[in-house]
Amino acid sequence: MTDFDIAQWHLIIGQAMLSYLSSPFSLEQLQPVLFHLNEAVFSSAQLPEAHLIPTDLQSLNITAAHLSEQCLDYQSADTFLAFAQRQLEISDLTTLTTLLLQRTRVSLLAGNIKSAEHCLQQLPAEMSIEEQTSAALMQAQIYQHQGLHAQSLSYLLESLAPLESPLPENKPEQLSLLLMQLSDINGHFNAQSITDMPEMSDPKHLLRLHLLEQISLVARQQSQPLLAACAISRMTALSLEHGRSSLTAFAFVSYAWVASWFCADYSLAHTFSAHGMQMAEQYSPRHSPEKNTTPVQKQGTAISAILQHSSQVLHWFSPVEMALSQLQHVDQLATEQSQWITQSECRLLQHQLLFFSATSLSEQ
Repeated sequence: MTDFDIAQWHLIIGQAMLSYLSSPFSLEQLQPVLFHLNEAVFSSAQLPEAHLIPTDLQSLNITAAHLSEQCLDYQSADTFLAFAQRQLEISDLTTLTTLLLQRTRVSLLAGNIKSAEHCLQQLPAEMSIEEQTSAALMQAQIYQHQGLHAQSLSYLLESLAPLESPLPENKPEQLSLLLMQLSDINGHFNAQSITDMPEMSDPKHLLRLHLLEQISLVARQQSQPLLAACAISRMTALSLEHGRSSLTAFAFVSYAWVASWFCADYSLAHTFSAHGMQMAEQYSPRHSPEKNTTPVQKQGTAISAILQHSSQVLHWFSPVEMALSQLQHVDQLATEQSQWITQSECRLLQHQLLFFSATSLSEQ
């Protein structure tokens, strides 16, 4: 059979299989259909029956990508998104940007750093501030995968500028800001019940939280605890002022570290720690999805909050063995959800805490 004959048969089979499907589709139903249709449309043979190609093939590929991501099959998700991208009109830069950002995200989850870099390089020059920030967050994550933590931190601080007043660079200014934020947080904390906080709805506020979260994490890795504390305090103040999101769990748990380590206020630390862990549970995938956030992203923020609780807070209130038990749970979740950076940090922390436990060296 010639390439043309093969492409035609793929098209006929795919059309026949598609005609028997009814919405909503499952991934098991869509995969064989899209295998044949994509093989037909994107083969080297030029099919004359272009009118027989389903007009919704692009949306079918996007749906299949979403379903693959839900099944944690990130490589297949990227493949379906790549097929959807190939169907775009040259002038459709908005959809192109959306697909490239989605491909970057699933490539990172799949551990395919080169593919993620390639997708970011294809992004158009003109993007909204939200798209620029999303791209910056993923570029910073690529730097972290490559071990370029100082470059990642500089890039994140630079990306924060269009959305937020810059964080101070020297320690005296950082300490001054930290004390000012402590006063603001105490004011909002006393005036508002945390359990009655509304949901944060402004996407720019959510992006600010994402940037500040990453700045705090990388700053601690780079031995800049004051900078990390300033970022965490700003996250906490932002949540108390504008409402909560899945990242508020991380902010509250991390602020418990700030309150205990920098302020020696263990009562405040215990309060924020308890509320933060409660929110981490509420935003876990077992509960209803948060708007504008995929279950994978929600799971990642919940895991990050629990990791911070285990590494920075729990040892102030509980035996080391309890922190180790919680870290084993974090390790399992991070592995299941392809949170590779979190997984590596968790395993390093487990080995560090084992030295302070009653476990003998031969059993560690």
